Amino acid sequence: MGSLFQTTLVQHLEFGQNLVIKAKAEEDATWFNISLTTGKLENIPHIDIGLHMLVSVSEGVIVFKQCVKDNWKYLKLIEYDTSNFLNVFTINIIMDEQNYHIGVNNEPCIYVKYGILPKRLNTLKINGHLEKVLQVDHRKHFPYLWPPIQLPETFVDFSNELPIPFRCNQVMVLKVKLSGNSKGRLVIQFRNVWEVCREELHMSIRFGAKRIVWNSKLPKENSEDLEYGKEEYDNCFPFEVFSKPFKLAIAFTEKSFKIAKNGAHIYEYAYRTPDVLKDLMGVKMFGTDGVNIRVCSVDHIFLNETQCLDYATYSIMKYTFKITVASQLPEDDTNIDMGLQILVSVNSNMITFITAHNEYKEELHHDFNTAIFLVEFKITIVLSEHNFHIAINNRPCTIVPYSLPLNILNAVKITGHLDYIKQVDHRKYFPCSWPPIQITEEAVDFSNDQPMSFEPGHVMVISAHLLGNSKGRFVLQLKNAYEQQREELHVSVRFDTHKFVRNSKTSKCVDKRTGIAHLGYDNEEIDDGFPFSDFESPFKLAIAFTETECYIAKDGQFLCRFHFRTPNVLQDIVGLKIRGIDGVMVRVSGVEHIQLNDPQCIGFESYSSF
Repeated sequence: MGSLFQTTLVQHLEFGQNLVIKAKAEEDATWFNISLTTGKLENIPHIDIGLHMLVSVSEGVIVFKQCVKDNWKYLKLIEYDTSNFLNVFTINIIMDEQNYHIGVNNEPCIYVKYGILPKRLNTLKINGHLEKVLQVDHRKHFPYLWPPIQLPETFVDFSNELPIPFRCNQVMVLKVKLSGNSKGRLVIQFRNVWEVCREELHMSIRFGAKRIVWNSKLPKENSEDLEYGKEEYDNCFPFEVFSKPFKLAIAFTEKSFKIAKNGAHIYEYAYRTPDVLKDLMGVKMFGTDGVNIRVCSVDHIFLNETQCLDYATYSIMKYTFKITVASQLPEDDTNIDMGLQILVSVNSNMITFITAHNEYKEELHHDFNTAIFLVEFKITIVLSEHNFHIAINNRPCTIVPYSLPLNILNAVKITGHLDYIKQVDHRKYFPCSWPPIQITEEAVDFSNDQPMSFEPGHVMVISAHLLGNSKGRFVLQLKNAYEQQREELHVSVRFDTHKFVRNSKTSKCVDKRTGIAHLGYDNEEIDDGFPFSDFESPFKLAIAFTETECYIAKDGQFLCRFHFRTPNVLQDIVGLKIRGIDGVMVRVSGVEHIQLNDPQCIGFESYSSF
């Protein structure tokens, strides 16, 4: 899993400071971790980790570790009532002269001695089974409070307070992803540290009206009551695609805020209060009318000049993705054997091909017109006797020699800035082709061919989530290798009628008008109940194969069994196809194939548990 949230701290950690981290756990969360490091984690192995807090919600323990020069050291392991981390929770990390003092939901938890001096630590990373991070406030408690008013944040979707005042060469960069109502609003505020209801900047992004409104909330003339002033706006609305992640750069000059999105300046808003820069509180963000906000990263940058002339460049979205073929599914690229990694940097027109084994690492850089990756694309990796042969969109690209035996490579991981993955087909072409018919089906949301026949005891586990029309349908298909239109299993998940239907498509039919023979669907199998009542929740399916039938489980619960209607057909079934209907989009995030020793697949349901 990649980073859920990452921030470069505006100041290195030191005695008297407090990190306030508020997050919301996923419904079936089993773990998450928080790391304080000497740099961004994509620079591994060139960083040290001063504190790594791993919370195992499922096992009821918290583990504290550190890492210096790639050597991990366990600091403490404690048993803990991890039900405290279900739903929304708050963690405080307070620094004294020798220890981190850690509290959970305003109750003391434990202290951990420093292994690395806090003043070396400047980056915070959070990942795991968390829905989103709501608050990362870096506050000062000693020798004085900053910000001077420190309140719990209840109504905002994201808060990032700082332990020092803003400076006139500072740029804050936020990476944000929105979901929910595409006609709602996103509000960004900078309040006054001495009067927290006073807003020195109120930026309202109004998706329904396609307008950005700029304002302040200041005292009325001859009164202490606060009111919004005259709204400012122009015809610029650079948020046409609601669901696409974006970067905002907010620069602080002597006289104004400057705001840019994805590399382009969009507005400059003059301070309404003289000399207010030193009195600004950190950013607050919230959605209204059904807009959901997830902040993925915050960076604080200090420029060499006070007008922040090039500040917009820091908001350029860097589009990268990686395909890693390895000996195991890696959490990161540390200490794993990588037979091949393809690293694509879309902004740089560069593809890097990497192989790694123990201390040995080799990189091959390839100039490439990466604009083709901005639309749907296909990468083919063919294995010969000594090399990987790589093609992009059916054109040869390069050859990479093997650095590891192929038989230890059993995992593929794809990460980065990709909207979706619709095909991961593993096929054989020598000494015989399998599946015998090898085509790309454009109409499917996901395809997963396998290079050999299924055997009894095989379990396929699919992790996915749904988007689009919550009244639509999606289907799972297992087709016959020798007859592409023949479906040995057809599962239809129907949100419009709340039915979970199993069938096959094997009956010979003749069209009465044309006389042309074709295959028709057989008798449907339907049970009471509908296991997909929550359209938006991610889910796991396990499909287990015996000699004559298959079993299906979802999220740890057995759903049904389906007897194959073609005798001895298991060896002729090819990989899974998934297709959305009536506006449903299926996004598959993982597939695992497990071969059990038990041909009856007893207990296979556990593989579908989160």
